[in-house]
Amino acid sequence: MTSGSRGWGDYYADQGERFLRIGNLPRASLGIGGDIQFVDLPADVTEGSRTMLQEGDLLFSITAYLGSVAVVEGVWAGAYVSQHVALCRLERDQVDPRFIGWFMLTTAGQDQLNEGAAGGTKMQLALDDIRGLRVPTAPIEQQRRIAAHLDRQTAKIDALVAETERFIELSKERRSALITAAVTGQIDLREMA
Repeated sequence: MTSGSRGWGDYYADQGERFLRIGNLPRASLGIGGDIQFVDLPADVTEGSRTMLQEGDLLFSITAYLGSVAVVEGVWAGAYVSQHVALCRLERDQVDPRFIGWFMLTTAGQDQLNEGAAGGTKMQLALDDIRGLRVPTAPIEQQRRIAAHLDRQTAKIDALVAETERFIELSKERRSALITAAVTGQIDLREMA
């Protein structure tokens, strides 16, 4: 378990290696997203090898958006992680990162993260808080089945949400067009009385 190095803002660049920031962690799913920031590291910066992401790493926001959790997949493997993110490399033969990630998005998981938060004006978690999280256990194959089921079901729900949002936008456009047509005289309202 670790978090990213400090001061990597000095290495921000238009191209280079991906740099995962707290804004890339989702609030209600496990997929990494958001704007991509790149870093171009000087040859003498070797400290980053400790914070280079691997497929299946479990990530937690430890400042600002407490409760954000993600699992590293695809193009994010090989990226570096910021100091505001805890990187957990689990023993994958015993613990499925997606299973743990889904649990951490439950009320029980979120409550643990909020209970561990400390600070006056800036709430944050320490790596020991993440290390001390209590998570359910089950045989690894059962964990994988549960995580796969949640992946499938939440993907269906996400598709329905996206479709609903599209219909809402279309309805807003139609409403606006109707109002415009009515106030500009394009609709003969005398026929409707």
